[in-house]
Amino acid sequence: MCCETRTSGFRRRYRTRAERIADLEAYLADLRAEVQAVEEHLNELRRT
Repeated sequence: MCCETRTSGFRRRYRTRAERIADLEAYLADLRAEVQAVEEHLNELRRT
């Protein structure tokens, strides 16, 4: 019964290629920032 009266109008929306590219570029920028932070931390540890 619950599935028979479903009228929410929800439709699956797939992300476009441009959206996927933008998401991956943002993720890459985050990863680069994290790498930089780790390298800085390592340099600080090596100095002491």
